[in-house]
Amino acid sequence: MRRTVWVGVALLVAALLVGCAKPPQAEIDAAKNALSTAAASEDVKTYAPESLSSAREAASALEAEVTIQDEKFALTRKYDRAKQLAADAQAAAQRAVADAQAAKERARNEASQLIADVRQAVADVKGMLDSMPKGKGTAADIAAIRSDVDGAESALTMADSTFAEGDFLDAKAQAEAVMATAQRTRADIEQAIEMSKSKRR
Repeated sequence: MRRTVWVGVALLVAALLVGCAKPPQAEIDAAKNALSTAAASEDVKTYAPESLSSAREAASALEAEVTIQDEKFALTRKYDRAKQLAADAQAAAQRAVADAQAAKERARNEASQLIADVRQAVADVKGMLDSMPKGKGTAADIAAIRSDVDGAESALTMADSTFAEGDFLDAKAQAEAVMATAQRTRADIEQAIEMSKSKRR
């Protein structure tokens, strides 16, 4: 009778151990869903690629740990670390989404400010162009500079359109290119004005 009791206890303990040694499926699923959401987001891919990479690494670490435990003898399996890794992977994926939102907002603000600065720079250059010395041998120079200004205005319009479409990184890059043109054109005009003054002396 006593032997039967001990056998029953042993079987019960074994059953409990096996029951406890199961993968934390709910946590694993939550981590996978969070990563899937992050990976499917174009904003995350564009504005937080490093954070997305970290989330994927965390998910890989989770998968590796689950595999290690699954390959062990049932009574020796422990999924405590897997449960923690699942939480870490879920947090990393959620952080990637948050990082993308923050980075996109920064890019929007930076692009908006830069486009405003470029618009003012182009307007300043147009004003300077009207004050360029006009005379023999300057017509071609003025025409070339005016062509640059017209090109800058067209490119600025494109940057505005890109910004309106929500592509803030490209809008910023386009605005930076226009700013470079405006600054170069301004330097050309200032040089032309200075040369004209030197000839008068």
